[in-house]
Amino acid sequence: MKRTAFLTSLVALMFSTCGSAPAATTPATANTWSGYVDKGATFTYVAATWTQPAVSCPAPNARVSFWIGLDGFGNGTVEQAGTFVKCALNAPATYLAFWEMFDGTHSPGAEPFAVSPGDKIFASVKYTGGAYVLEVRDNTNHKHLKVTEHCAKVCQRSIAEWIVERPGNGTYSLANYSKVEFKDAKAGGTPGGSGGISAFPDVFKVTMLHAGKKLSTPSSLGSHDGGKAFHCTWLAAQ
Repeated sequence: MKRTAFLTSLVALMFSTCGSAPAATTPATANTWSGYVDKGATFTYVAATWTQPAVSCPAPNARVSFWIGLDGFGNGTVEQAGTFVKCALNAPATYLAFWEMFDGTHSPGAEPFAVSPGDKIFASVKYTGGAYVLEVRDNTNHKHLKVTEHCAKVCQRSIAEWIVERPGNGTYSLANYSKVEFKDAKAGGTPGGSGGISAFPDVFKVTMLHAGKKLSTPSSLGSHDGGKAFHCTWLAAQ
């Protein structure tokens, strides 16, 4: 199942930065995403850690994913890795690690191992030698995925993101994850070098909005750590 950037509603006020001043944050909305997005650079790396939240199911097929990645916010590809929770009728929710590259007809991906609420997760996507290295480590159960893939289309690497998603192009309700905190959220790219979310020219704070209702929203970035931490809060299923 695809976890790509199904953005049906995007509101963003573009701005420019001057010299080396810290980037301002532009509010934006998306039908299936909440979190942070960086633009204005050519990215080679994105990563973060989080504790896998326990999820409750407001609807039988509700689902939610937590991931980091490159591209996807208004362009045609996405290279992503993280965790995914799927609800089912009369059954416990399923918690899985996943990776996916969505680039048209060539869209590989997998859910190679189970995770549990409370597990400490690390995920990263790195572009090196013309290929993408996608990685998820569960530092609690010591399971690990690491794959190397090539992009069949032209992956621009013009976007980095740290996202809570309602997967499935808006088909499914957002499972209740309560709150998740992304820590050590960082990226590498030019311009910007290497650093936290606020190290790059264009920073978007994305609220998940469906039919005028907020489903999930991110906190502001902390200034004390270079913009490397924030949390997202569940508000509604749909």
